[in-house]
Amino acid sequence: MYGAYIGGIFPRSERLIEATRVKATNLLSLYKEEKRRVVELQAQQGFTYIADPMEDWDDMLRPFLKLEGIQEGPLDRFYENNTFYRKPIIINKVKGPGNIASTALALNLLPKKGNWKASLPDPYTFADLSENRHYADKIELMFELAKILSQEVASLASAGVKMIQLNGPSIVAQKNTEDLRRIGEAIQKTVKGRGVETYLHLYFKNASKIIPKILDFNVDGLGIDFVNTPLKELENLDFKGLACGIVDSTNTKMETPKEIASFVENVLETLEPKQIYLTPNCDLEHIPYTFAKQKVRNMGRALELLRGE
Repeated sequence: MYGAYIGGIFPRSERLIEATRVKATNLLSLYKEEKRRVVELQAQQGFTYIADPMEDWDDMLRPFLKLEGIQEGPLDRFYENNTFYRKPIIINKVKGPGNIASTALALNLLPKKGNWKASLPDPYTFADLSENRHYADKIELMFELAKILSQEVASLASAGVKMIQLNGPSIVAQKNTEDLRRIGEAIQKTVKGRGVETYLHLYFKNASKIIPKILDFNVDGLGIDFVNTPLKELENLDFKGLACGIVDSTNTKMETPKEIASFVENVLETLEPKQIYLTPNCDLEHIPYTFAKQKVRNMGRALELLRGE
């Protein structure tokens, strides 16, 4: 019943930050060493799924700038955070080899006997964060990107990945019911028939207004940012699976294991999902490395409390 995982980009250590700043000659080996440490940290906490911490991804879209038809744009603010991303500029029909993510992720560092997960942008968020100079509108671009991401999911599944986390922060701001329906269709095209567990993560804002409209999306569960979404506003909704994002990845204030476990138990009692995972509310990259590590450890201790260990 109780599981846990982290997803997205993990912050770089001070040593790694300095190495990237001066473009150290041993940068690749440092990335590998740092990744191995965070992979081991996840395994030590007994997490259900283990992920590449992606410290070498400057943002969640950066590797996909290699896609044919995309030009590298300027740095832009990543939503309302003090982080930035390189904006993709769509100048032609988007094409790709289908294995950009599986190549960019260090899957060889993940435990051979563990369950692996990977994070991808959902097709709408990808389209929303891009500058479209080719397709008729954002919806048409979204469906084109869904084809590309479907190939990426297939490649990751073939490599042994068991769970895909689709990051959908742009979906939270969408108010149009018809557009939400089309977004659901695009997500279905992305993950249908790929044989992996899929969770759509919604974060940075209160998602309570749109959740009733997307509960029938073709995913195994939703990741809810409970730092910004009040639990009481989700009462009486029927969740298949729920990733409980109670650990705040944008604040160094430390949640105690007991506080985390108590909230997850309350979520389980209130919403009664068939499966519940303990997760951060978004990528941990928004806080310093030492704080992120401690939050992961506290998640592990909370998981032990929940499992009665």
